[in-house]
Amino acid sequence: MKGPFASLLLTLIALTAGVANAADPVAPVTVEGELHVTLKNAEYVKVQVNGQDYDNIEFERDGKVVLIKGLSLSLEHNAIVLLPTDPALKQAEVEVVPKDFKKKRKGREVFLVATKTIGFDKVSTDVPAPPEKPTTDPVAPPPPQKDDL
Repeated sequence: MKGPFASLLLTLIALTAGVANAADPVAPVTVEGELHVTLKNAEYVKVQVNGQDYDNIEFERDGKVVLIKGLSLSLEHNAIVLLPTDPALKQAEVEVVPKDFKKKRKGREVFLVATKTIGFDKVSTDVPAPPEKPTTDPVAPPPPQKDDL
């Protein structure tokens, strides 16, 4: 009697467990992307994403390529600011929208990758000339008055 009852009990447990797992809500899948930025005239930049410092980055080719990982594709756009370490260069801003990401495959893994190339503008070192003062004669005493007598 132990054999048929045990097999029936195990079958019922397996069915209820399968039904219970099917009733659990499926967690929403968050899709993340990568941005590969090629730097023309800088290397090893600091990255800010949507106004906050961002640490999920990697560098390739001696700092000339920045891999910004973990960008959310659920946002309308990601505003990225690249801050060069050279003080003679201005910061560069990049906006990435979800349609910029393309599927790329590395082995069996599939990544969503966007690529950009950025050149940094130089900070102007020209000091603006001070406004010219109008040249006037130095203040002199008034001419002496003539006597009308």
